[in-house]
Amino acid sequence: MTRPEFKTLISTLIDDKLADFEIQSIFGELDRQKNGAIPKDQFLHWFSQDEQEKIFQIGIEDIIKPLVTYMKKSNMGAADLFERYDQDKN
Repeated sequence: MTRPEFKTLISTLIDDKLADFEIQSIFGELDRQKNGAIPKDQFLHWFSQDEQEKIFQIGIEDIIKPLVTYMKKSNMGAADLFERYDQDKN
């Protein structure tokens, strides 16, 4: 998932409550290879961890909880969410 795709995902589901620098910071944490994309396995790993294991400098709960709620309401898993927003399927 590219940076613009991730920003679209977060902005759509969190209603623009986060500033661009906050989204960029989170993306940077997930883009471990620093190649401008979040691999699907990293995205899935991130969502499979307990919240206590997620340590970030910003309030990650502001993103995790609404995304998990959205996934539950939509009856989809993290893989489905990733596929929906990973437009270039890389």
